[in-house]
Amino acid sequence: MCGTIHHLVIHCYPRRKARDPETGLNVGGNVVSAICAMAKAQGRQYTQRMLPDFLVPGCVIRLDATLAAVEAGIETAELLDEGCSLMGCIDERTVKRHVGLATAAIQRANLQLSHAMALTPETVDSPEVSPEKGALETLRLLLCAFVLGLARRGREERLPTERDLVQALWQREWKAKPSTCVFGEPAVADISVVHGGQSP
Repeated sequence: MCGTIHHLVIHCYPRRKARDPETGLNVGGNVVSAICAMAKAQGRQYTQRMLPDFLVPGCVIRLDATLAAVEAGIETAELLDEGCSLMGCIDERTVKRHVGLATAAIQRANLQLSHAMALTPETVDSPEVSPEKGALETLRLLLCAFVLGLARRGREERLPTERDLVQALWQREWKAKPSTCVFGEPAVADISVVHGGQSP
């Protein structure tokens, strides 16, 4: 938060809910909230919640369930029903909205990985990505090549996972919308995201 490296200071353990796909109920738990005195002194954001990789900010639907729905697809009524089962919801609009948000985050991750790999072409073998491949499959190919490139350069830090990248690049529709809203503002330029006007 302050832009420097220092010891982690725990601020609190706030409650956080996540949807249980089997019961459809929201189950409570705790997450860690860190605080940075230096950021506070600088007048910047000084607390931050550290979410596990199966959650995204401001949402109870699990990220792993959403990625499973992205992988299965939502092109037919049967696949939408399966998406509802995976996410623990009953409204198809929730599935469409979360798959749209996840797909937008995956596309941003693909762009960032491609850019990072282009900066070090000598250590990264670019994978063959055809237009027929889906966004999630493309992410897995790019991430594999990126991680191999890090290994060739002797980097020993914690390696990112596909869920880490999608979580970091997830963008919610924070603006309040009327309940009659059908299409929200794009999560990123030129990407349309379905919004059913319902809470997750």
